[in-house]
This record gives sequence, C-alpha cells and structure tokens, in this order.
Amino acid sequence: MLACTVPGKPMTWARVRTGNGRFFTDPTREHRMNDIALFWMEAGHPKVQKGEYLALRCEFIFDRPDGHFGTGKNADVLKDRFRYARPGRGKLGGDLDNLVKLIKDALNTVAYADDSQIAELQALKRYTEPGEVTETRITLLPLLDGNGLPEPEPEPAQLDLASPAET
Repeated sequence: MLACTVPGKPMTWARVRTGNGRFFTDPTREHRMNDIALFWMEAGHPKVQKGEYLALRCEFIFDRPDGHFGTGKNADVLKDRFRYARPGRGKLGGDLDNLVKLIKDALNTVAYADDSQIAELQALKRYTEPGEVTETRITLLPLLDGNGLPEPEPEPAQLDLASPAET
C-alpha cells in the first residue's frame, strides 16, 4: 500500500481555460497539482509500471463552517444537526469527481504511468473532527490476485440498506 497526506484545503479540478487563442490550466490548480506530486515523491514511493492496475482511495477533509458551531460560550460546541453533515458544493467542498480528477492528474506519470491504470476507486469528503487538520489523504493499492480496497467502515449517519426496516 502506498500512501501520502497533502496538507491544506482540498481543491477541485477546473476546466482548461482559453485566452488569446491558447489553452491553459488555472495557475492555482497547477500549483496544487505540483504540491500533490511533490508530497508523493517525498514519500519515496516507487512509480507503478504500465500494465499494473491500482485501487485509489482519496479522503478529502474540509474545515467545518462557523455556522456548525454555537455562539458565545458555546462557540466550540458542534450543533447536533450538523454532526453528520458532509461538505457541499462550491467553496464548502466541491464536486467529488473534480476533487478526484485533480489527484489523478497530479499523480499521472509520477505515481503511475497513466491514470487509466486505476481500476477501482473509493472517495469521500468530510469535515474535520476535533484535533484534525484540513488535508487530503491519498492511498494507492496495487491490485494483485484479486485484492482491492477494503470495504469502507459504515458511519452512524448511513442507513443500513441490507437489513429490512422494522415494522
């Protein structure tokens, strides 16, 4: 298993822009992709060769908005209705597909020969828990002999769809 943590607020991929008849990537995204590649290389992981398939797991951890907490003497108390909230769209979280795309493109030719080698994907976005910082956690697992990513642990807010509802 190969893993890396990238500090800072997760960022989504943005469409290529045009200007003066030329195409370009937003410089902010370009810098973030370079940061991701640098953290991966500093972790010292070998590049996965072409022909080997991978499972990718990305965990995007965002700061909670101030509105999730009380005010005054309760400023550090999380409101019950936000306990299981997930980051939304825009500056509060972004589209999960675009968060993953930035990671895949940043690691292309750095962690693997081509992002088409990713045959299994698991991604989630969530808010920080007490003591955590905003970051992105990336894990690559070579798919050998039919192994893959472990099943995610169910969270209390998730419904158990496997068991019939009690009547």
